[in-house]
Amino acid sequence: MTQPVAIGTDTHSQTSIENPRLLRFVRGIWLAFMFVHLVIFAFAIPHFLSAQNRTFSTDHPWFYIIIDVFTIGGFLLFGSFIVARRSDNWMVLYSVWAMFFFGLLNCIVFTTFLNSNTELYIFRVLGVILLYSFMLVFPDGRLRPRWSLILIVGFIAWLITSVTIGDEWSSAYDVVDLLFILLAFAVSFYRYKHYFSPTRRQQTKW
Repeated sequence: MTQPVAIGTDTHSQTSIENPRLLRFVRGIWLAFMFVHLVIFAFAIPHFLSAQNRTFSTDHPWFYIIIDVFTIGGFLLFGSFIVARRSDNWMVLYSVWAMFFFGLLNCIVFTTFLNSNTELYIFRVLGVILLYSFMLVFPDGRLRPRWSLILIVGFIAWLITSVTIGDEWSSAYDVVDLLFILLAFAVSFYRYKHYFSPTRRQQTKW
């Protein structure tokens, strides 16, 4: 049986965008997507301050708002530094977005707003799918092994199923979510051991 072979090609050269028009388009889509996230976060603040709309109960909402603003600001500052250096690379843009969205998902103000607004649920689902897919393609932008696509398809099917079921089996949601995350980590470790060159392994460590 043929063993996977680590490829030594520089990751950045593989995922960089050479076509100027395509580069402008990708940058534009990325900026628009990031802007939408910030707009939603901005609308989440007055919603969080409204006690009658807030599902997360607290007597000190500004404390959580300030913490979340600093959290988002830190991710934006760090991400902007990376983008300023390598915005010609779609995987870099993807990585910065994934880092930013992961930060948002850990912000009480942002998640409370999404959870209380059914219109924004599709946005959250899309973001979670992209974040899960990122775990399986970082850092070279390729699905290796190819069968890892099954995990993405399965994860999407699970999200659709969970919406259909509703709150009836809510206690099982976290368990299934954790299972998918652990499987993604297992695949990432397999890719690290069998496909990554020393350069890619260092990028994964970072």
